[in-house]
Amino acid sequence: GPRTTTVALSNYAASTIEQMLGAEPPSAQQRMSEAEFSILFNVALRNFRHRRSVLELVRSLLSDFGCDPSETYFSSPEITAITGQGFLAQGFGAPRHPHRDTWFAASPSQLHWWISLYEMAGMSSIAFHPHYWDWPVANSSSDFHYRDWEEAEDFAPDTALRATWNQPRPLEAVTLHPEIRIATIAGGLTMFSAAQLYSV
Repeated sequence: GPRTTTVALSNYAASTIEQMLGAEPPSAQQRMSEAEFSILFNVALRNFRHRRSVLELVRSLLSDFGCDPSETYFSSPEITAITGQGFLAQGFGAPRHPHRDTWFAASPSQLHWWISLYEMAGMSSIAFHPHYWDWPVANSSSDFHYRDWEEAEDFAPDTALRATWNQPRPLEAVTLHPEIRIATIAGGLTMFSAAQLYSV
């Protein structure tokens, strides 16, 4: 559930998005073209990333959860938007297929901290696949090169190019059900391992 520190970061990120997309960003795709949404969302991302105030909010959040600052490493937070109904089919949160972020060169010890900016119904959240909590999945990560991925992101930050890149994918049929989706309200936190298999 929300805590003072998660709400502070969520509110800051939401205000940054709202400056570009207007009030009620979750319905922006009904008011804008794909091109307009892409441009404005990417400006919001640039306005949010690496700001000293954002990093201070993250440090406060980690301290609130008892993380030792001398042993805890974190990256600058990102804002992800997953659109629906075919709008921006590749979305800003690519990939959508079942995957583990360790396939994309994430450390096996990495934890994701996903904080909702707005209330989110369960069916709008990411899906975890408990069948694979203790089961490996053959995948194509051996063909993936992180540096190429980063260069593609720099070239096309709206993920249009990255979406067509040679992303790691399962090499076998994946059983998606049962699945677990977590509904959250603004400021709610979902924490999970980078080794967790999930999809959108």
